[in-house]
Amino acid sequence: MKSLITVLSVVLLFETGLCNSFVQNRKYNALEYLEIQRKFAEIKKRYEIDFQAYYKVQESIFNKYSNSIKKYWPQSEFSTKSKWIEYSEDYRSKKIVDFENKKIVFEVISSDSATARSEFDKLFLELLDDNLKGAYLKDHLEEEILKAIGKVKLEVQSNDKIVSDIFSLNDIEKIQADIKTKELEFKDHDSNKIYTIVLDFPKNGLYKKAKKYADMINKNAQRFSIKPELIYAIIHTESYYNPIGRSNKPSYGLMQIIPQRIGTQGYNYIYKKQGIPIPSYLYKPQNNISIGSAYLHILFYGYLSRVKSENSRLFCVIASYVLGIEGIMKPLNENYYDIEKSIQTINSMHEDEVYRYLVRLLGTIQKENYLKLVMQRAETYANMIEKGEL
Repeated sequence: MKSLITVLSVVLLFETGLCNSFVQNRKYNALEYLEIQRKFAEIKKRYEIDFQAYYKVQESIFNKYSNSIKKYWPQSEFSTKSKWIEYSEDYRSKKIVDFENKKIVFEVISSDSATARSEFDKLFLELLDDNLKGAYLKDHLEEEILKAIGKVKLEVQSNDKIVSDIFSLNDIEKIQADIKTKELEFKDHDSNKIYTIVLDFPKNGLYKKAKKYADMINKNAQRFSIKPELIYAIIHTESYYNPIGRSNKPSYGLMQIIPQRIGTQGYNYIYKKQGIPIPSYLYKPQNNISIGSAYLHILFYGYLSRVKSENSRLFCVIASYVLGIEGIMKPLNENYYDIEKSIQTINSMHEDEVYRYLVRLLGTIQKENYLKLVMQRAETYANMIEKGEL
């Protein structure tokens, strides 16, 4: 009960800020909602074959790469939505940028520590140059999956840095000194050793990353009538500002866009034509933030516009970003296309009932803390914006 009271007290801070900014005259009625759903059902059906094929080959390609990695390493690791992992071409070294835990990890297979330190120094210099275009170009896993379903991997049209844009000159010099002097971890493996060094992000590294995207976030917040702190909070919670984040859903980039759900709806709203955005499009931060912000707009001013309580509507929007609008509506009404009936149910519930209901739903996918985290982080970002820090 204490955690719920804490969260609801946080929510009250939004009543005159975040929530009230989401009031707009444009609202969809039930017939318009049905038409929207019909159109997106057509799009999803048209492209579903591509994603069914993607899912089918994904596991076999993962297994293939996992076996290749295990020839050199005790276990295989792959990038996630909050962690970027890149192996060298010969599989004898790897870089790990863990955005969630704010760590950089280098590992090399080497016969001695002196050689390992030299390799770590090279890996760090590489990391300073690593950008989205180059990282995606070297993502052979994605290339193999796309090739298997008859698709071509296109370039990411962005030279944004993966992580080095959070380093000052002093930060770089400190890390280089740490590589020379910090005690190395190691373990025996076959006839060699695996050496590991763990380095910390610079102080406030994630917020420095957030500042890099401030112009894009502010532009889209204004364009789609969404408070910027909510966009920041969702990026933070979804990817921890990993611009090349990828989950096995698959979802891509800063706002973890699932192409056939958020992607189709955001793309249709922005470009007024049907389509599903491809990974190379979604890895470009400008595109990713635009699609995610457009989807938030659709939720606020479309599907959920008739939810009377501003707090309840905000809760529903945040949960729908993860579960989809059908994910929060269907348990309320088997015919979730009848959105009016589902919203009547929501309107009959107190705000704390809505909150608890959504937390239970999020718990079914092990994300029971998602709503709380987004709300708390949005408050943090709102304070930073007010102080001129973003």
